[in-house]
Amino acid sequence: MQKNNFLIIGNGLAGTVLAHTLKQHQISFSIIANKELSKSSWVAGGLWNPVVFKRYTKSWMADVLLSEMKLFYQLCEKKHSAKYYYELPLLKPLANNDEIKFWNKASDFNNYLHDQLILPEELCFKNIQHPMAYGLVKETGRINLERFLTLSHSEFASVTTNETFDYNEIIINENDLVYKNNSYCAVIFCEGHLMTSNPLFNKTMLKPAKGELLELENETIDIKNYIITKNSFLFNLEANKYICGATYEWDDLTDHVTEKAKHELLKKAALISNTHFKITKQLSGVRPSSVDRRPIIGQHPVYKNIYAFNGLGTKGVMLAPYFAKHLTKHIINGEKLMPEVNLNRFYL
Repeated sequence: MQKNNFLIIGNGLAGTVLAHTLKQHQISFSIIANKELSKSSWVAGGLWNPVVFKRYTKSWMADVLLSEMKLFYQLCEKKHSAKYYYELPLLKPLANNDEIKFWNKASDFNNYLHDQLILPEELCFKNIQHPMAYGLVKETGRINLERFLTLSHSEFASVTTNETFDYNEIIINENDLVYKNNSYCAVIFCEGHLMTSNPLFNKTMLKPAKGELLELENETIDIKNYIITKNSFLFNLEANKYICGATYEWDDLTDHVTEKAKHELLKKAALISNTHFKITKQLSGVRPSSVDRRPIIGQHPVYKNIYAFNGLGTKGVMLAPYFAKHLTKHIINGEKLMPEVNLNRFYL
């Protein structure tokens, strides 16, 4: 395929990472996006972690995903002369002997679980509910998504149109497509949970989940440069400010914050510290999770010049770089997509 102009719909995490990837491959593109339609990437905690906590197993493809993720964001930081990639250790409080035994057994098989437990007195945390011990997860951290997206959008401003995409305006031809009198080689939909309203992809591929977070202020605690997870996560945003999240809601898929989520998150924060937290901000967004918890990428089953890059869900910052490259190589070089992520799995 010739390196002609592509059209990206959406500039959340998926669309923005894809834009960087196309640029790295010297492929021209344009972007159409309306930030106000979906804010999930902007409000997300941006955490990555290679462990599934229910069984302490490795996340799917963790090794290769982490390698690609680090390279991608660090190259973007260099390009933007900015910092938004932070490697932060993650601590899992272990409340009793049974939880400790479970951790120790799992650490024999999962190299991301540190086999040496940490005692609370070794950390010198301030005003924290101390467990019996902490388990340490390796290779964890956070992307400041607001900073990453803001700088990326500035970089791509000259090729971005801020408007809502109108499906009625697209004309699909055999070798190209036309949108509002502009011709494109292909269009790639990176719409997040809004894909459920896309008439070109009418199969139920997504299982969107609303998530809410709290930005909290507390001058009495100190968890240093750690992420603590206990039915939620808590990490330091800046001096005396913390982020606690996140909730899961499958019925209310609006971006509106709720009292229910606020109280739920305050209770979760209290499990880590029972000191007073002042709420400075409540955030909400709808995650584009898939029904089988795998990315949704690839070519439309009928129209060869229409693609999707979606379904990144809660592990988006870790999944996006690898699969943006995977999709790009598929479109440009014809490389075969992994069956686990190929959207055609929903049309078979």
